Amino acid sequence: MELKTNGRFEVLHTLVFWKKTLHRHDYLGFVLKDHKTGETAGYTFDEAWERIRSEGGTNAVAEQSADGSSKRLEPRQDLPIPPLPRFNDASWHLSVFTADLQHPYPFSDQLKKAVDRAVDADIRWNLEVRKRRWKQQERYLYDHMHSAPEKEKRKTAKDWIRNAAHIVVLTGAGISTESGVPDFRSGAGAISANPSYLVTMSAPYRDANPEQFWKSFTQLLTDAMEEIIPNHSRAVLSRAIGFIQPNAGHTFFSRLENMGKQISIITQNVDDLHEKAGSLAVIHPHGALLRSRCSVCGAEANTLDIMNQPDAPGLHFREGKRCEGILLPDVVLFGDPVKHWEHVGELAESADLLIVAGTSLQVSPMNELPCLAKHARKIIINHEPTPHDDLFDLVLSGPIGGILKEIEAAMDLESRRKPAPLTCDVCRTNAAEGVYSSRIAPVSAAYCQPCMNRGAEPYGILVTKLALLPDAGRSPRLTAVIESSLEIAGKTGEQLMNDVTLRRQQMEKERDRSH
Repeated sequence: MELKTNGRFEVLHTLVFWKKTLHRHDYLGFVLKDHKTGETAGYTFDEAWERIRSEGGTNAVAEQSADGSSKRLEPRQDLPIPPLPRFNDASWHLSVFTADLQHPYPFSDQLKKAVDRAVDADIRWNLEVRKRRWKQQERYLYDHMHSAPEKEKRKTAKDWIRNAAHIVVLTGAGISTESGVPDFRSGAGAISANPSYLVTMSAPYRDANPEQFWKSFTQLLTDAMEEIIPNHSRAVLSRAIGFIQPNAGHTFFSRLENMGKQISIITQNVDDLHEKAGSLAVIHPHGALLRSRCSVCGAEANTLDIMNQPDAPGLHFREGKRCEGILLPDVVLFGDPVKHWEHVGELAESADLLIVAGTSLQVSPMNELPCLAKHARKIIINHEPTPHDDLFDLVLSGPIGGILKEIEAAMDLESRRKPAPLTCDVCRTNAAEGVYSSRIAPVSAAYCQPCMNRGAEPYGILVTKLALLPDAGRSPRLTAVIESSLEIAGKTGEQLMNDVTLRRQQMEKERDRSH
């Protein structure tokens, strides 16, 4: 094709995305003005190169190497003006986001996808940096956990966990900080940095000013996630919250549950990371961040979807008509009573082992739990000593995820001393509880190699996942996982659907009970 050096398109800007943690720009595309139609829009490099290559550029030339392996888009140097700087020069830079967090020009679909990929990659990187920074700041915790007394304590904890019939777990902010979740109440938290949140994050303020409450609630999340989000748009904030994943502390309890242990998790956190890890029996006395509820009719909605509403968030419509209520986050604020307290007390009284992880037990009434667990051995795992350590039979100090990972490894090594069967017990009984593929969990000799090599998920986790998804929302990958899991479990698709229906009914009963 003949190279065209004058023509239809003019390069106005190079579109860049600033990665604040890495302190550099990503070059995502160009703003082109079409002199034939008068339109100005943003395109990816490939799209801009093709347009200028085929239609010509007033100030740019599209070049290609002789072997076709590389492409370049360069300023024309034959114009009757001083030579233009290369397109990666800062004089051409234009951010993909304006001050009001909109795109500066209409973007092509390909460029929108490129921007989304860049934002997502930056969020993941910032989240990883935050986790590593926390680990570096708290490195003394890791030194301490390898001392001889702590190792002996973990051995005792492993024995107690292995022999316990009903384990009740109370978790706090400390278990989630290792996933990058901010601790709102800590000395460096958003609430401590801005005491006005003590007023706006209260039940009276929420009830009197629901629309203003939403603004303050979103701002609190934005302040807390400042290190992670590349800009303050609500869409980016909600994506960042969705990227936070459970750590070894969360997965430890879900794996105990999959092994057949009776585990009841009571969490003071609102992040749903226990559910993401696969735990089924989770109680939220302080509510759940990702769930919102209508103040009048009680209808539920996803909090992140509400935050992304273009108009005032929280407005509730039913069958196209405005409801008199407003959708509000289902979280316990200052002045609200905790949820499910009676059920929490019953669980504590029935436990034979209580594990408290990641909380200093400063918040009432959850700090009464050790006293309610009258018949249980008690273990506390925390970063720092707490005022209530004397209530516990075993005190473990250090990173929660690291300690529980060590205990899990010890339990796994113990199982490795036994000869591994050619076909595991799980396969023989046609129950896939606890069967993980090597993609999701460490290899364990408790399961046979065929189970470990399949792209499957534990049957119980699969049932819960499908109960939360609409029947029409299955991707090809999820369909493949379902087929492999059913084959391992020896179940039929009809049995799976029956179990999913029962699980949905159980979840609805739990929601009704929480009203």
